[in-house]
Amino acid sequence: GSQCRVGAESSAQQALKMNQPCLYFVPVPLSSVPLSIFRSKFHACKLRKARALNAIQRGSVVQMQSRIISEDECSRDEDKIMIAQTRAWVKEMIVELNLCPFARTPFQKDTVRYSISNAQKEKELIDDILQEACKLLDDDPEETATTLLLAPYWADALEDWSELGYFLEEEIFDKEDDPLLEGRVGIAFFHPNWTFNEMDNNDPIHFERRAPIPTISLLRKDDIGVYVQDALEKGIILSKKVQDDNEVTLRKYGYDKLERKMSQIKQLQSKRATEH
Repeated sequence: GSQCRVGAESSAQQALKMNQPCLYFVPVPLSSVPLSIFRSKFHACKLRKARALNAIQRGSVVQMQSRIISEDECSRDEDKIMIAQTRAWVKEMIVELNLCPFARTPFQKDTVRYSISNAQKEKELIDDILQEACKLLDDDPEETATTLLLAPYWADALEDWSELGYFLEEEIFDKEDDPLLEGRVGIAFFHPNWTFNEMDNNDPIHFERRAPIPTISLLRKDDIGVYVQDALEKGIILSKKVQDDNEVTLRKYGYDKLERKMSQIKQLQSKRATEH
């Protein structure tokens, strides 16, 4: 499986590659992914990229037929509840536990874009992810610092979810020569049942990548590059430090306490969760 935690990088060059959301996973080699899965994902990605490129004119994203609902467009109670739960997760898990040191400022400044994909098929979700990534680059950074795209209708297995994340990262998001995103956006996948393969089922470290709803985080790499470089100049590999700090924090809280906190977030039914 591909749900593995990041290990210590062996060089500063590898560390610099980690200009992306600090919660991510080290993917398995392509050779360990079934060829049928790889081919279908590759075809879907290339098709979605071609369509997205055709929809971009003069550097601005032109809206395609979209399944995406922004927070301002939410009219259904269930959509509002999902946004409220996600806001609460960011506040109570990510920010308050400091699982991602780059999350606090966007949350406090309210520059996080929350959106919902109604995609029910993998190829549709890929389309929506690319559209949101393009929009992030097109938007004013003072208005939108990061995007959280919810995928509540994802019905496939966790392994498929993590493999999709790896494939997008490897084939599109990490490539500076990619004509669509130019390697400027980092991506990370979260899931309610995320489980790192090498750990016990009740290990609290799983909550590093758990969210109330399947969620894709998108972030401009330039926004955190300065922090990565500053840490390197001090002899610190930032991604490794974040990982180590998260392990200390999550083990201190313990699995049961974290599970109760997440259960409370999932039970939120009102707008009170949006207060921050």
